[in-house]
Amino acid sequence: MRKHFVWSETFSVGVKEMDDQHKQFFKIADDILNLIGSGDFKNEGLLEHATKLGDYALYHLGSEEEYFKKFKCENMDQHLDAHNAFRRQVVNFISLLRDKKTGITQAIEIVEDMASFSTNWLADHILVMDKGYTTCFHEHELY
Repeated sequence: MRKHFVWSETFSVGVKEMDDQHKQFFKIADDILNLIGSGDFKNEGLLEHATKLGDYALYHLGSEEEYFKKFKCENMDQHLDAHNAFRRQVVNFISLLRDKKTGITQAIEIVEDMASFSTNWLADHILVMDKGYTTCFHEHELY
C-alpha cells in the first residue's frame, strides 16, 4: 500500500481535535488512491469511497466553523468562503459520479481527481488558512 500524503508536524495547527480530523481526512483520500491503484473495485465502490471522503470533509469543515462562530475568530468570512468553494467542488465530483452516463474509466478518473484535489486543497488550506485560527482557538483554551 502506497501512501500519497505523509503527515508531518508542519501541518499541525496546535489543536489536537483539528489535527486528528486533518489526519483522518488525508487517510480517506489516501485510501481512495490506494484502492484505485489496487484495481480491486467496482463503480459502486468508487462512489461509496468518494461519498465517504465528501461526507468527512463536510463534517470536518463544519467542526472548524462551529469553533470560528463560537469564538468569533478574525477572518472568518474569508475562511468560510474557502470552505464553501471546496464544498461546491466536492458536490460537483459526486454529481459526476452519480451520472448514469459515467462509465468505469471516467469514474476512476473522477475519484482519483477528487482524492488528489482534496489532499492538495487541504494541505494548502492548512498551511495558508487553518494555521491562522490557532491563536484564536488557544485564546479560548482549545488545544
